Amino acid sequence: MRIAAVSCLSLLITTSAALAQTASPSISVRGTCAVTILPDRARFSATATDDAPDPAHASAKAVNAARRYRADIEKLALADAQITATGVSIQALTEDFNGKSRPAGFRAQANVSIETSDAPRLGEAMVLAAQDGMGITSDVDSFLAPATREKIISDCLPKASADAKNRAQSLLAGIGAGVGAVLRVDGYDVNGETPPPGPRPMMMRFNAGATPPEVSLGTITLTVSTSVTFAIAPGK
Repeated sequence: MRIAAVSCLSLLITTSAALAQTASPSISVRGTCAVTILPDRARFSATATDDAPDPAHASAKAVNAARRYRADIEKLALADAQITATGVSIQALTEDFNGKSRPAGFRAQANVSIETSDAPRLGEAMVLAAQDGMGITSDVDSFLAPATREKIISDCLPKASADAKNRAQSLLAGIGAGVGAVLRVDGYDVNGETPPPGPRPMMMRFNAGATPPEVSLGTITLTVSTSVTFAIAPGK
């Protein structure tokens, strides 16, 4: 996994002069660390939809299609796969007859969600959906695994703090002062976690046995920022 780090400086300065003998001059500076990375998780959903005169038959058809699809997905052995079935929903249907509404059977839907760290192979899962009579009902959603996100934050925080110190030194050099001890660190913020839109399989047409479509993901730029307050050291 390739990570390109970029430092962006966002400045928030607060200086306080010694208004009383106990007060100390200080400067607060915001430092940042930005990391650009490919998402390491991706998912999409497929749904079996079947209509029948009674709910039991509609439900059985949808459940069987969803089970068949899940079994086929498991055979793909996708890396770190999480396959989730959400049960069956049943809806009563109506139709217009001579200006009046009358019952027209039932519609059952069974959903299967596939999540994996092997996004390029999701195209194979999309073709299997067509083979098993499933309709794709979501776009590809990509994101960072929690452990990946936490590692980026952990690695970035020292860099963001160092960035704040460097910025403070640059500012104080102009008035002949230096950076003293750290007085306070005001937590951190994380921005930029929303990736660009992924592939839109709902807009594609799939046939059983077709060549799997290419699934490529855009990058995420995660920016970690923190505000650090330093004492202002007298110039020498």
